[in-house]
Amino acid sequence: MQESEEYKFKGIPITALIAENIILRLFEGKIVERKTIVENVLDFHLSNGGLKPNGVNYIGPIKKALRKLQKVLQQILQQDIGKSEQVKNLLLTQRKRMITC
Repeated sequence: MQESEEYKFKGIPITALIAENIILRLFEGKIVERKTIVENVLDFHLSNGGLKPNGVNYIGPIKKALRKLQKVLQQILQQDIGKSEQVKNLLLTQRKRMITC
């Protein structure tokens, strides 16, 4: 999963904000296990010139990014934007599957 253009986070330790950006880039619209996200996000960041996070826990920033994205998804699902009940139920089911992975 290499980046073709100049990686904008080159030389920067991974943070939750960077991890969020990478998660959306690599996994938007996909249902994957959290373990897969953690492994691929860090790999992508490091292979494109990014640095490990300051501190020992490299998973922390990625987990924080996932929590934020879950909150955003929940807010979207709670808004009444004219979706049918069937579509809302489908989105809720996908969200539950993402959280339990």
